[in-house]
Amino acid sequence: MDHHAVELFMLLLILATGAQWLAWKLHVPAIILLSAVGILLGPGLDVLNPHNQMGDMLGMLVSMAVAVILFDGGLSLKFSELREIRRAVWQLVWLGGFLSWVLITLAAVYVAGLSWGVSIVFGGILVVTGPTVIIPLLRQAKLNSRVASVLKWEGIVVDPVGAMFAVIAYEFLTQSSMQSDPVASAIDLTVIILFIAAASAAFGRAMVWLMRDDHLPEFLKAPVTLTAVVTGYVMANMVLEEGGLIAVTVLGMVLANSKISSVDEIRRIKEYLSIILISFLFILLTATLTVADIQQIGLRDILFILAMIVVVRPLVVAMSTKDTSLSLNEKILVGCVAPRGVVLVAICGLLGPALVEAGFEDGARMVPLSFAVVLSTVLIYGFSLKTLATKLKLTATKSGGVLIVGANPLSSELALLLKEHEVPVLLADHNWHHLRQARLASVPVHYGEIASEEAEHNIEFNPYSFILAATDNFAYNTLVCSRFAHEFGRNGVVQLASDKDDESDPKAYSHTLRGRTLIGENASYDNLMAKHLQGWEFASVQLTDEFSYADFVSKHGDHAMPVLSISGSGRLYFNSAQVDFNPPEGHSLVFFAPTKDQRTQAAQKRGRTAAANKAKPNS
Repeated sequence: MDHHAVELFMLLLILATGAQWLAWKLHVPAIILLSAVGILLGPGLDVLNPHNQMGDMLGMLVSMAVAVILFDGGLSLKFSELREIRRAVWQLVWLGGFLSWVLITLAAVYVAGLSWGVSIVFGGILVVTGPTVIIPLLRQAKLNSRVASVLKWEGIVVDPVGAMFAVIAYEFLTQSSMQSDPVASAIDLTVIILFIAAASAAFGRAMVWLMRDDHLPEFLKAPVTLTAVVTGYVMANMVLEEGGLIAVTVLGMVLANSKISSVDEIRRIKEYLSIILISFLFILLTATLTVADIQQIGLRDILFILAMIVVVRPLVVAMSTKDTSLSLNEKILVGCVAPRGVVLVAICGLLGPALVEAGFEDGARMVPLSFAVVLSTVLIYGFSLKTLATKLKLTATKSGGVLIVGANPLSSELALLLKEHEVPVLLADHNWHHLRQARLASVPVHYGEIASEEAEHNIEFNPYSFILAATDNFAYNTLVCSRFAHEFGRNGVVQLASDKDDESDPKAYSHTLRGRTLIGENASYDNLMAKHLQGWEFASVQLTDEFSYADFVSKHGDHAMPVLSISGSGRLYFNSAQVDFNPPEGHSLVFFAPTKDQRTQAAQKRGRTAAANKAKPNS
């Protein structure tokens, strides 16, 4: 590899990760910025020409990236969770997916002017939506939990389903072109696909056996899994061209439902690899576009995109949710949201050139048209979703709340007080008995491990701006804050102090892993619980002109611990060791202190002591 290639690789790596970071900071789908980078480097400045600079390596990279992406989709398909999702999601995925395939195919033929063969393949690919684009839009729009759940689950499940539609259509198209009898071709194709699926499932079970019975050390499980994905993909392609797409999806599904602990680690490694591959892939595929490709996007293509958005999606949702519990407003909103993402472009980049080689010349239109679809849908839905949700009254009614991890007498009492102040609050614990006090007080609870994928899929995080780790285990509290720092931001993760917190101790947890320390270093779980047993409780007071925060501190001194304040608009401000806590008038101050009677008795005692000291003669 020459120096120019190394420098180009370095540039792509910097731009790809930089675009992902900037998209995270701006709360926009990364696809938009990655596309801008690719267009700038490719048709814009002509710095990057993947076909000339990479040759056959481009096709191999696209193939491997698609394999990882679909393996990722397979890992998301847990049968136990699919049985529990709403009927609306199930019908949107299967009935709605098939209807979308048919209607988009018709639109591609009669509106975009594509041939029937290419339209059938393209229609299958366009079924996908994908969580990589739908989840950022849902967070930005802050939809209520019900409709957000439907859209999120549809995006997760429909990715591999749409990909399989496209692969089956492609295989039938290429196989039937080599045989005169379409019925015999369909039978042969069905047998081959079933064989690939069965072999991949058996391969997956062998992987499970290796991992479950400790035939592999932990540090090798993720690398061996990646090797298995590539091996399964290549071997299936040897049996049937592009049959590897089905193989890796089935392999992911088998591992996802294997109930082995190593799957979580595999998901993390896969996520890191997927981000790099997807970023590279999107920039490279965008750079393959030429000025001529962009100029070919004409009126028929624009009308095709509008037909998908205005006609196909609303019609599919109306037909597939007819007998569900969704309200009319919810159906309207779901019918107005279907952004396309990375999976669409990746599979078009793989199947488009393959269709051209098979004799379907208009297959070359798939890649530029897929980019037009992605950018159009992301921009249109991105700018319209929040406004439409607000008009339909489907946004989260509250925001700025707190998710408390660890149910105990302290956290349950604090959650109840926040609930009385109409602050969105959720108390999570993996022990059902610990949640009893909160459940009896009608405080919203989540039973389960907060750091699990199940919680990620089933908890709607939009109403919460803070997470408070309040268990009796400092290490676990640190783990929770580290796990959710990306979701809530470093200022949004708060935890109790440690009983043995010494910054000079080299064995102490790094402060870069922790959340903000609630109240201060003396507010550990043990210290707070000891005060609670002495009669301390959580209470609140309204700060006014006559009674400011300075007055509160002067009155109570060390006999009260300020916890947080609530502004008039409901925004929370936590008192922590890392901030200067000084809430203004108009805020409600939540504090931890002796009971009201105890505070009155203590104040009277201090008053009597002061009077006695004043009455003493000077010596």
